[in-house]
Amino acid sequence: MCDDVAGIQITSPNILKCIRLGAYSVDKTRPFLVSVSQENTRDDIVRMGKDLVLSGRRYSKVGIAPDFTPKQRGKQETTGGSQSSHRGEW
Repeated sequence: MCDDVAGIQITSPNILKCIRLGAYSVDKTRPFLVSVSQENTRDDIVRMGKDLVLSGRRYSKVGIAPDFTPKQRGKQETTGGSQSSHRGEW
């Protein structure tokens, strides 16, 4: 998907972890939490999330959002800017 939409090359060494969140349910889709090794890779992928709307029906039901700690979310709400960490998670 990253290569299709934004030309971002992601390889196995770029991905630190990838897990499903939440309990299994027949009627719900569970999100993934993906950690990447570099902050700029995370930023590129989050930016690409906005381009998914333009990619047509193929990725129309895919959304990408950064995953912040509660402390980071509080800063995000008060400053309105983006906060970054040493690793990228979304």
